[in-house]
Amino acid sequence: MNLLLLDDADFVAADRVILRDRRLRHLQEVHRAEAGDGLRIGRLGGVMGEGRLLRLEAAEAELQVAFDR
Repeated sequence: MNLLLLDDADFVAADRVILRDRRLRHLQEVHRAEAGDGLRIGRLGGVMGEGRLLRLEAAEAELQVAFDR
């Protein structure tokens, strides 16, 4: 399973995440992700869930996230 790991610093709201680091490049180059794509996510040291890619730009990606496990 490919899981996008999130850190507390990534959160801009309870259900929103902004990525600007190596995980952004991974989304662009490995996943070839596009806005609207769903991704498995996990919070470091915590729960797992689903993320929806709201926007993907050269400098950052924004995801809406929901945790279920």
